[in-house]
Amino acid sequence: MFKIEQHKLWTAPDKREWVQCAYAPSSTEPASQNTDQIQLRTSNGVLNALGQSAYYQQSNIKDGAHYIVGEDGEVIQHQVAVQRTNADHPQHTVVVELINPGALHEDAQGVWRTWWGDPVENDWIRCTEDRTGWVCAGKQQLNSAIELIVVLCNHYKIKKVNYMDNLVLDNQVEKIINERC
Repeated sequence: MFKIEQHKLWTAPDKREWVQCAYAPSSTEPASQNTDQIQLRTSNGVLNALGQSAYYQQSNIKDGAHYIVGEDGEVIQHQVAVQRTNADHPQHTVVVELINPGALHEDAQGVWRTWWGDPVENDWIRCTEDRTGWVCAGKQQLNSAIELIVVLCNHYKIKKVNYMDNLVLDNQVEKIINERC
C-alpha cells in the first residue's frame, strides 16, 4: 500500500496507481539525520492528522513528527525521514504519531470524556489504575501504521521500533511490527 521514493511517501489506494501522500513540510529547513530507529507515539488531544500537521507548522512549536496517522488511517508526511523535526526526540529517529484524544476522564454518568469535555464514542478504552482512560487505536489506524512502519524499516534498513509509554496497542500489534522490522 505504501512506498517511498526520494524520501516522499506514496500510496496505492487501488493497488494499481501510486499517488503521493499528503506532504506538509515545516517552513524551516531542519538538520539532516541518519535513520536507525522509529519512535511510535500518540498525539494528545488532537482529532485529525491534518490538524496536527498544521499545529506543527507553527514556528514556535518545539514538537513534531515525520508521519502522522489519523484515526481513519490517513497518513500525512510532515517531514522527510532524513531530516530532524522540531521535537526533542532522540537523534536518528523517525517519529510516527498516531492521532489520539489523549488521557480521558470518566464523568459521574460513566461517560468517558476528553480533557476538553467531549464524549468519546469508542468501545475500546483501556483504564489505568488511577482511572485514567486511553482510547486504543482502531483497525484502520493500526493497518496504516503497521504498513507504514514496515515500509520505513525496509527502505531505511531500520531494526528498532520504540513504543512510548502512553501508546495503547494490543501486544499482538507490537509483535507483528517487531516481526516485520
